[in-house]
Amino acid sequence: MKMNLYSIFDTKSGVFDRPFCAVSDGAATRAFGDMCKEPESVIGKHPDDFALYRVGSWNNVDAQITVEPKECMITGPEILSQMDNVAELKRGQ
Repeated sequence: MKMNLYSIFDTKSGVFDRPFCAVSDGAATRAFGDMCKEPESVIGKHPDDFALYRVGSWNNVDAQITVEPKECMITGPEILSQMDNVAELKRGQ
């Protein structure tokens, strides 16, 4: 099964963290959002400094890694804003 590879970029250090796999952009975005809301993590303490990038894919059938041009999926401030909007909509129902 082909899965996407993602990495979180730290704008303050100028480096990407080790990559992780997710089945879709939505799943990776949700995981990143959870990290941004975790108050004890570096990402949670400084979400403005981080962004989620898709960097390639991984096939777990043949162990093939494919590097792709990196694409910014969402930044820390963007995901927190989206999560706040969803929470506000749920309160209004």
